[in-house]
Amino acid sequence: MLCFLLAQFREPSAYPLIVTLVSKNEQVVEDLLGDLVTEDLGRMLASVYDGRLELIQELIENHSLYEYVRTAAIKCLTILVAHKLLPREVVINYFRLLFNSKLKKDGSYVWTSLVCESTNLCPKELEIEIRKTFEADLIEPFFINLKDVEKSLKTNINQSLSSLRKNHHYSLINNTIAEIEGWACF
Repeated sequence: MLCFLLAQFREPSAYPLIVTLVSKNEQVVEDLLGDLVTEDLGRMLASVYDGRLELIQELIENHSLYEYVRTAAIKCLTILVAHKLLPREVVINYFRLLFNSKLKKDGSYVWTSLVCESTNLCPKELEIEIRKTFEADLIEPFFINLKDVEKSLKTNINQSLSSLRKNHHYSLINNTIAEIEGWACF
């Protein structure tokens, strides 16, 4: 709950602390945060982001970290672009580096997340990289397929970013009570 409050109040000093917390081994992260990792960690990181992109990049590129922490970090970048806290070009260029050299071709869910989040940003600049990723069979087709990518390529970037801002899963955290009131413990 504390992390939600820090996110709601946009506390940038929480950013490196949350990054450190989620940099622990998978079991520790799961024990401490549970479903929060897959549901809200990306939003939380974006809400407390202090401008140090390298901290998010370190999470994404650390192959020994829990893959869902890494995917939340990728999603964080999309959220930052959607809310105009980071230029789209910066993230597209970074995603290109991930596709081409910074990720191991290990078949982890990180690849699927990278394609999904690239697609959310209307990835005209990344079309070749995305197609190569599908050809290498690194994508879980349950989550995204080439038809989804092709549809995104035809979409207006500004409209897509506007839609993301309206999507709860890509929103910044604004109301802790609303976020946690449905939890079983309450």
